[in-house]
Amino acid sequence: ATMLFVSQLLCGAILRAGSKHMLRTATHSCTGRSRLSCSQSVTGVIYSALPGKPTVRLFTKADCTLCDKVKEVLQRVSLDYPHTLEAVDITDPKHVYYWKRYKYDIPVLHMGDVFWTKHRLTVQDAEQAFVEEAEGHFAPRQGEPNAERLEVRREARRKGVEKDEQNNAR
Repeated sequence: ATMLFVSQLLCGAILRAGSKHMLRTATHSCTGRSRLSCSQSVTGVIYSALPGKPTVRLFTKADCTLCDKVKEVLQRVSLDYPHTLEAVDITDPKHVYYWKRYKYDIPVLHMGDVFWTKHRLTVQDAEQAFVEEAEGHFAPRQGEPNAERLEVRREARRKGVEKDEQNNAR
């Protein structure tokens, strides 16, 4: 409740300082629907292993409960499969590229710089991926999200429907 109150105060300060557009952005950011955020960044190393061990990148944002579950799985396998876990907050202004790709699909995981998985992770899936990585044959998985491409397709479909409706009205 205290964090919510602090967040509301921060957003209130933004609201008083801005235009109507900023008001709309700030209102959405307090509810997590905008890339601009009233909360602090969660970007950073969560835990690290010795050099030479793999790095897993968790694309996330504040208050992501699915992300917390993925972190628990990775922590659980970290004794048998040491790795560094880095969080990348997709709401940070410097991570706009990842916001555009992953905003509908977090958590997203990369093994190093290679897409691994999205939404959830089991212990068995994690162990298999770390074995593949150790043996040198970890490969990108199918299904890497791309929200920007999805939005372009939706817009094209919407425009196509509007055009069809206009033609049918004639």
